[in-house]
Amino acid sequence: MSTWHPRPGPIPAAMYTLRDLLADAVVLHGPKGCCFRTARLLEKDGVRVFVTGMEEDDFVFGALEKLVELLEYVEKRLEPELIGVVGTCVSSIIGEDLEAAVDEANTDATVVTVEVHNGMGPNTEGVIRTLERAAEAGVIPKGEVERQKRLMRAAAELERKRGMASRKYLKPWSGHDPSEVARVLLSYEDVLAILNAKKETAYIFADPILELGKRGAWVLANLSPESGLPKVRRDAEVIGSIFREEGIEFEVTGSLDEYAVTGELLAKKIEEFDPDSVLITGIPHAVAPEELNVDATFVAVTDGLREASALRELGYDYVVVEEEAHARVLGRREIVPSDLGEAIRQLSA
Repeated sequence: MSTWHPRPGPIPAAMYTLRDLLADAVVLHGPKGCCFRTARLLEKDGVRVFVTGMEEDDFVFGALEKLVELLEYVEKRLEPELIGVVGTCVSSIIGEDLEAAVDEANTDATVVTVEVHNGMGPNTEGVIRTLERAAEAGVIPKGEVERQKRLMRAAAELERKRGMASRKYLKPWSGHDPSEVARVLLSYEDVLAILNAKKETAYIFADPILELGKRGAWVLANLSPESGLPKVRRDAEVIGSIFREEGIEFEVTGSLDEYAVTGELLAKKIEEFDPDSVLITGIPHAVAPEELNVDATFVAVTDGLREASALRELGYDYVVVEEEAHARVLGRREIVPSDLGEAIRQLSA
C-alpha cells in the first residue's frame, strides 16, 4: 500500500547502514541539500559526511569529476579505512557510474559504493543494497547479508501490518502526558518492562525500563551483543553493561536489529508473566495487545507522532511519544534521560 504521509527513504537508510559498518566517511553524489538533516545527525555520531554538490548543468552532463576530486580530498584529509559512496535520485536518473569515479580516484581505503535513490521502495531497500555492496567489498560476510535481508523484510512487513505503512494516512498524535503514564505504571505491583528498541534508539528507550527495573519490574530486553553489524553489537554491550552495573537482571530477547521478529516471543512471555501492566518501548507495535489473552494495562513508548496513532488502534491503553528521540541519542554512549523516565524519577523522589 502506498502512503500519503512522509516516510523514511532508502538514501538515509544507506547512510545509516554505512555508519553501522563503522565507515569513516560517507560521500553523497548529489545536490548540496540532499539528505542534509541525515548528514548533520550522522556527524554527531562521528561519521564525516561530504556531498559533491551537483548543480543544474550536472543534472544533464554528469559530474563524475566532482566525485573523483572529493574522494581524493577525503583520502588525503582523513586517511580513512572505509568510505561509503552513496548515490542520490539525481545521480541515479542520469546514470552516473560511481565505480568509475572510485577507480579513477584510486584510494587506499576500502570503498563501498551504493547505487540508491528514494523511489526504489521502502527504506529497507537502502539497507539491503548497502549490505550487498559491503559484502562484495569484503567488509562483512555474505551470511550476515542474508540474515539482514530476513530482518529487513520482517521490518517492512511489520510496518505494513501495524506501523506507519498500515494506513494511507496516519494523523500525528502527541500521545499521553508522561507524568500521567508514570503515575499509572507506579500504581501497579506486577509490571513487565520490555525494551524492544531499534539500534541506537535503545539509549533513550532503555531509560524507563531501567527505572522500573530498579523498582522491581520484570525486565526483557533485546540486548544480545552476539549478532548484528559492528556498531549495533557495541551499543547492545554498552547498554547491557549499564543494566548490570545498576543491578538490573534482564532476560535477553534478541539483538538490537531483531526488533521486528520478537513479537511472537514477547507475546508468549507476556502471557506467561500475566502482569498487571506491560510497558514496551522502542518498537511496541511488534506486539498487538488486542490479540493477547491478558488482562493488563498496556503502555507503549515510541518516537513518532504517527506511530502513536497506530499504537492506539492496536489496543495500547497509553502511548508516550519521545519526540526527537533519534536526534537525542546520536553520538551518545550512555543511557539518555527520557520524558517518561524523568517522570518516573520525579514521582519516586
